[in-house]
Amino acid sequence: MLTDAFLRGTAVKLRPSILGAGLLLGAAACMDLATTPTAATAAAAQSPPARADAQSSPQLLVCPATQTQRTTAIVGLLGGIVDLGGARIEIPFGAILQPTLLEIVVPESQYMEVEVHAVGLTSFLFHRAVDITIDYSRCGPDAIPPGAQLQGVYIDGDSKAVLQQMGGVDDRASHSITFSTGHLSGYAVAY
Repeated sequence: MLTDAFLRGTAVKLRPSILGAGLLLGAAACMDLATTPTAATAAAAQSPPARADAQSSPQLLVCPATQTQRTTAIVGLLGGIVDLGGARIEIPFGAILQPTLLEIVVPESQYMEVEVHAVGLTSFLFHRAVDITIDYSRCGPDAIPPGAQLQGVYIDGDSKAVLQQMGGVDDRASHSITFSTGHLSGYAVAY
């Protein structure tokens, strides 16, 4: 019979060997993956580089507003709607846990944009997604290029740079786009 001391000594001697073999196998596998192209890397090598066009960089819809409009409402746990002449935010039950004063601003701007924020707070996250609708009925018939697909975008309020494409549903009959979000900020219509 083998003693415990002998078994412990053997186990200790085997560990470095097993560890070394494992490292060698792992390194060999990594080198094999690095030199063997996958279907994705082969396809990427054959495809042309992506273009920086309107699809990768949305253009804001130009529809000038000559005056700023704003409205506020307190919304709490039950949810609700804050509406400003077609620009609106629909808050479902449970999206806000305590009564919060929300404001919608349609600023004087050359773009079709809105600002939605919680008054007195620098940022605000909802517990459930909310729907924001932007009414673009003030846009003239030539404002939307033929075949353009409208979408909502999250923008930097100062530079008007697009930070995130929000997508959305474009209702051409009501001249509005509706999209979901989890935060308040500045949004615009783009194509």
